[in-house]
Amino acid sequence: MDESLANGFKNQFFRDIEDDLNKAISQGLVVYKKSNQYSKLTNWEKFTKSLILSMKEMKITHCIGGSKRKPFLVTALLGVDQNRPYNAWNEKCLLCYDNIFNFDPPFYSSFESTAYIGEHAVKRLYQRSFDAERYLKKEITYLEILKELKYVPLWSNFWPQLFYYLNKRLYKIQTLKPIIPTPNGLFLCEYSTSNKYHLDIRSFVNKSQLDERQTKLRSVLLKASKKHVESPVCFLSTLLTTGINCPVDDLHSVSMALVNHSKLLAEQISNDADFGEHLQYYLIRTIDQFEEYLMFEKHPLSVGKNAVLEDIIESFKN
Repeated sequence: MDESLANGFKNQFFRDIEDDLNKAISQGLVVYKKSNQYSKLTNWEKFTKSLILSMKEMKITHCIGGSKRKPFLVTALLGVDQNRPYNAWNEKCLLCYDNIFNFDPPFYSSFESTAYIGEHAVKRLYQRSFDAERYLKKEITYLEILKELKYVPLWSNFWPQLFYYLNKRLYKIQTLKPIIPTPNGLFLCEYSTSNKYHLDIRSFVNKSQLDERQTKLRSVLLKASKKHVESPVCFLSTLLTTGINCPVDDLHSVSMALVNHSKLLAEQISNDADFGEHLQYYLIRTIDQFEEYLMFEKHPLSVGKNAVLEDIIESFKN
């Protein structure tokens, strides 16, 4: 697909997705208001099934978690951040954000997630992955773009844990360039200048364009993602902020899948020869004692989590 056509599809994507997201959210609100979901667990189960169906293809992913008596539902969507409609490169961008519904204590709230996707990345997705003729004939739609975001919630929550760990040790994390796998390639990411624990998805490379190292790493990351596409780790920042859940087992599993490939991964993320040791040590530490790290260090996303949760519940009651 040539540059001008990809630009046209990209502009249409930003116009159409906002309208369709608003429709999906409106449908979700109808389900939410009609359901007496907090009265008993059978109502809750019906509500979660209906809500997931109402969002259809517009959600990136979702997770039903918690215990039988205290379940929760979280969904990941795209949206416009009114405080940051443009990224550091003056591109229009969309924010990944989470909606969380909790049964006990009963509340609903939205939280910013940990990634933005800019115009350049969307344009490259069109240009490098999709058949222009099929789009022009409307055989496929912009929803194909959303499918490429399938693994964004997982990795945009996992990488900031590493970068927070490094930042605490005075490592210059702004120089790192994390990657996120997609069904058809790799997203190349950088740090958001507005918040060092957010990622900006800068560009996209199709799997046919990847070099040998990138091809190997994509395979490693996809394998690590396999069991976790709809798991709590995809919503780590939101779950830590509210104090609802701490997915230690998921994080342990992802780290186990990466630790034997830490050297290759380090070479892709950083030009610093010392970074590989930092990465390997972090992964080993997460495998050995991740719960202690999460629970006892003042994580920026969980500071004041009790106060956050109390405020949410109080506003919900009112």
